[in-house]
Amino acid sequence: MTGRFLTVIEPGLQTTVQDLGRTGLLRYGVTSGGALDQAALILGNRLVGNPPNTAGLEITLVGPRIRFDDPLVLALTGADLGARLNGTPVPLWQPFMVDAGDELVFQPSGGDGAGARSYLCLAGGIAVEPVMGSRGTDLFGQFGGLAGRALRAGDKLPLGEPGAGHDDLLRRRLAAAPPRDDPRDPLRVVLGPQRDRFTERAIAVFLDAPYTVSPKADRMGLRLTGPMLELTRGADAISEGIHQGSIQVPGDGQPIALTRARQTIGGYPKIATVIGADLDALGQLRPGDDARFTAIDVGGARAATLDYLARLGPESVTTEPAVTTGWPSPAGAAVTASKEEPAGMATEWTPAAVAHLVRELRAAGVGYLKLEIASAGLKLELRWGAAAEPVAAESTSSDIDADSAEASAGSTMAIVAPMLGVFYRRAAPEQPPYAEINQTVEAGQAVGLIEVMKTYHEVTAPSAGVLTEFLVEDGQFVEYGQVIARLDPPPS
Repeated sequence: MTGRFLTVIEPGLQTTVQDLGRTGLLRYGVTSGGALDQAALILGNRLVGNPPNTAGLEITLVGPRIRFDDPLVLALTGADLGARLNGTPVPLWQPFMVDAGDELVFQPSGGDGAGARSYLCLAGGIAVEPVMGSRGTDLFGQFGGLAGRALRAGDKLPLGEPGAGHDDLLRRRLAAAPPRDDPRDPLRVVLGPQRDRFTERAIAVFLDAPYTVSPKADRMGLRLTGPMLELTRGADAISEGIHQGSIQVPGDGQPIALTRARQTIGGYPKIATVIGADLDALGQLRPGDDARFTAIDVGGARAATLDYLARLGPESVTTEPAVTTGWPSPAGAAVTASKEEPAGMATEWTPAAVAHLVRELRAAGVGYLKLEIASAGLKLELRWGAAAEPVAAESTSSDIDADSAEASAGSTMAIVAPMLGVFYRRAAPEQPPYAEINQTVEAGQAVGLIEVMKTYHEVTAPSAGVLTEFLVEDGQFVEYGQVIARLDPPPS
């Protein structure tokens, strides 16, 4: 493969190529799809100088491990899934630089409000071939993106050419604070289109009670569990087109909130529709999150959505003034540039200025840099080149921080959840448990399963030992890194 590309070392739970989707094809059975948090993708693209519809990576719950083969400017937006570049935390919502050989990994911390999806936008975008006018991945139809599927280990993604130089891109910033939807805020809905198919009590319950996002949620829709919604004359209806954000209710009375990647037609009554301005918040709900709803009228929905779109335009990003790398004034204040100043004198130290200095020194063959500027609060020591000691790679997305894997006493070890979801001790209700209390298990042996987004993932012992206790019940929801069971050392 020639040209610029990145390499997937580990794929994460579900990482896909996404843009803003396919429009105008519902009549042919092709859903619009695209990024489920479109504001995050649009603003990320603007930060790295791309058109809003440029393809990036949508990273869901547990992120990938990626190696970059060329210098590149990136931006991460959306949910904070614990991104680290060569072991250093990566800031969200601003551009940053990677060099050839750098690795980006993710280690989410879990907890309420973290969000479900992060977006990796790259200067130049991901240059897979478009299908029906979009580079986005349709997982249900199995087309678009990379062979119509989520990424796998060993995949190489071609990259486009950036629209500006690295220095210019690194100075781009959001003009206002990024959208940070609080998952506790209710989603705004317009009731209907089949409001008459529900009892008045069902409408009141729907707008009052919290519903929990099921682990069976996926990119198409979020299955919700909570109070049953009563129908006036059954759940059967003539199939019709489904709008993004529709909330349909099958015969069990449990609502399903459909995303931008929903199916194109359906035959269940729809109690309400999430407004356009809140579709991104819907796409960021994780399994286990609570969802609440509040009703507004069509006029209010239209005004809110137009305001949402206006905040994503070209004016959403500004460019900081250019600076030239050099020394600040002795007092630490910014130096005003003038024609009399020698070339290379800085007006101030900024992240972009430091990055520029590092690139210039590396290009000149310098192998070591130690930079301390007390007035700027800067202390930097770097080694690179043949004499450099390798930097230890950060733990991958499937690893758990060592601190969370240690129990409180002695050499007892903890078995922790590799991702959030529902924990099961059996492969099926009629099957025996994977492991019993007081049983000796080997390193890597499965002791249970976690179900999330209609997929199952083994929970394994980190080392050999005797299984002494389970700290969660069979069928209980667990968070990433939560202690599930404990091991004592194996008998000598």
